[in-house]
Amino acid sequence: MKKSIIIKTYIKGILMGIADLVPGISGGTFAFIMGIYERLIYAITKINIENSKEFLLLLKKRNFKEFWNKFKELDFLFLFILFLGIFSSIIFMSKVIHYLYETYTSFLLVFFIGLILGSIKIIYDDIPKHKLFNYMFGFGGFLLGISLLYLKELTQINPSFLMIFFSGFLAVTALFLPGISGSFILLILGMYSFMLDILQNIFSNLLSLGVFMLGALFGMIIISKTIYYLFSQDKSKTLYVLLGFVIGSLGILVRDSLPGISLDNYMIHIGLGVFASIIVLTLSFISRGKK
Repeated sequence: MKKSIIIKTYIKGILMGIADLVPGISGGTFAFIMGIYERLIYAITKINIENSKEFLLLLKKRNFKEFWNKFKELDFLFLFILFLGIFSSIIFMSKVIHYLYETYTSFLLVFFIGLILGSIKIIYDDIPKHKLFNYMFGFGGFLLGISLLYLKELTQINPSFLMIFFSGFLAVTALFLPGISGSFILLILGMYSFMLDILQNIFSNLLSLGVFMLGALFGMIIISKTIYYLFSQDKSKTLYVLLGFVIGSLGILVRDSLPGISLDNYMIHIGLGVFASIIVLTLSFISRGKK
């Protein structure tokens, strides 16, 4: 992998991580925007017991050259760099995003609304077949996405390790379900503030962070294999469900941004949203290349 590609992949990971820090937007949406969604899914499906045993055997034999070739062949180098970017942004940007979310909520959310609106065309263009029957699957995804508006937040005080594991398991779905963020799932579970505290005090919360990451690992493998299977059965219907889900889940961002929009600042919000849409379309054009 060339140095320029490594840097681009790392930056894409950073953008996905930033998205997952904001309740209501998904890192998976950014994966779609940047044209790496399917590659991400397929690479993770290769994480299994058989490949793990082969890697351990190669390490035991100190056959590092074969280990490295296998690592690149299965696209694990891509995964490593991408997740390094994701974790870097989550660790180092959590305070910044949390501050922006608490202080400039409506502006931040409208910016992300613009990003998602711009991404809708990108997802639509990725769908191989556009048929009336497939539209019904998109409508079903829309209903599922908008139903998130009616979920009520739980309250967690000193959560158990089981709850932390379960939170990691569910939150990681944001990487693979465009439209719903890991932060939003954590909010619903009442774990958002708890996890932010952990990220800001990592060394004193290593055990809790480890349990959360273990849950995320299990969730990542299971959800990626599920989507991979659905893609293999009918890619168009699966993408229509995901597209509908993205559009429906916009209701969360709209609802949460409305209190901060007034007659005095609505033009600024509109301009910010349009600017974000232009950014995402430009980013997609650069990342994917001109078709």
